[in-house]
Amino acid sequence: MVWHVYEFEKTDSSFLGMFGLNEWKERLGVDSGQAAVELIDAELADALDSAREAGWRGEVQGEPHIFVLPAEQDFQFGFAWNGAGTTVLAPRALPWMTPKHVAPS
Repeated sequence: MVWHVYEFEKTDSSFLGMFGLNEWKERLGVDSGQAAVELIDAELADALDSAREAGWRGEVQGEPHIFVLPAEQDFQFGFAWNGAGTTVLAPRALPWMTPKHVAPS
């Protein structure tokens, strides 16, 4: 997957209304089974690799949050977290933001 990496000043309020990683995994496990949870884990690992390529130093305060983007046949999800700043990883370009890095995997 191609991950678009965005970084900007730390903004705690950006995550209001967004479920954290653990809540997503709990809900997906009930609704869609273990395969969906494993998909989230695999995509997060891939996204973290892309963030490291972009210069992220591995700091996460709290837990990553997941956001959903509409797609034609299903949905796509991305990740966001706070560390020294706010890091956002999206599976496609977010035209309202300026990417720091685009990392194909």
